[in-house]
Amino acid sequence: MCPNFGVRSTTNFISVHWNGSEAALQGVSAPSSKPALTGFVSNSVSGGKGALVGTVYTNTANLIQASPHIAFTDTFSSTSLFHGNNAATGGDTRNYVNPSGTNDIKIAVEAYAFVTSTNWSITNITTAAAKSLWQAPGLPASVISGIPADTNNSVFAVGRNIDSGARVIFLAETGLGTKATISQYTLDSTGTNVYQTPIQTNDGYVDAQPGIGGYSTTANLITAASTYIPAGADISQQVNGTGTDLVTPGAIYLIGYAALNSANGTTPLPNILSYNGVVGSTNTIANGQYTFWSYAHIVKSTIYTTANSGLVFGSLKTYLLGLTTAQLANHGGNVALGDMQVVRVSDGGVLGNNFLIP
Repeated sequence: MCPNFGVRSTTNFISVHWNGSEAALQGVSAPSSKPALTGFVSNSVSGGKGALVGTVYTNTANLIQASPHIAFTDTFSSTSLFHGNNAATGGDTRNYVNPSGTNDIKIAVEAYAFVTSTNWSITNITTAAAKSLWQAPGLPASVISGIPADTNNSVFAVGRNIDSGARVIFLAETGLGTKATISQYTLDSTGTNVYQTPIQTNDGYVDAQPGIGGYSTTANLITAASTYIPAGADISQQVNGTGTDLVTPGAIYLIGYAALNSANGTTPLPNILSYNGVVGSTNTIANGQYTFWSYAHIVKSTIYTTANSGLVFGSLKTYLLGLTTAQLANHGGNVALGDMQVVRVSDGGVLGNNFLIP
């Protein structure tokens, strides 16, 4: 998230904070009466800004709590978990996404993919199977694979937490709905047991029950989804839901979702699945065959704004819209807007003809 643009003497500083799309939308659009503040490294920290990369600051004197002016997000604000109903956040208006609170520009298309372990020989997942898996306390692996030998094996869903744009896109694409009650799992510290995710709190929002939360980073999610727990290991088949251990009769697999470029850039490479029989690629995304994608947006707050933040926003917008599909690969995108043959007016929405609908 690219935010708080301040001026000190004649030197301009751009303070940057990394978080999920949902948190970014909250930050730029929350009302000024109850702003969603983010911690940025203070401009007064010595050593030069280049030296801050990879540094963890635990001293709050080095941090500035501020509302971001600019953000990047994978989602439309209208599909946000926090849009449309303050009650969804327990009445905490700090976390309310107000679509009129941002200037929103689509800059590219970003695709996602389902990933699992390379120990599992499946190659595809359907929308119907994904919907079932994310609403169930695990399924026989044969439901996903169609392989009779998987009848005694089990599969569980892993996913991102509520700050994540990838989570919103997954819920919208599969038709579950961004506010759906889902069942996601997590590995214990040994990597040999699977548990429902505990109740989590993110940006003031508290999950209603175990299983709704998820991993805070793409890297951790891909690592979890790539895990294979073989049948017969000492305690590897333990699945804990509500305090009672359930022992699965066979192996355990996990399936998760992540940005396609992130999955392809992971070492070792996970098993990246096709979706509804289509492999995600630049061509299949552009022509509309592969539908697990969203627009990447740059948004500027209409609430927290300065002349300098407007200049930065304009420069970033011009630069990013000028990138080709090939160049976007270095920025996490998949397809330039000009190369898309289809369009969407909402996340997970039906496809339209790019040549007929502007």
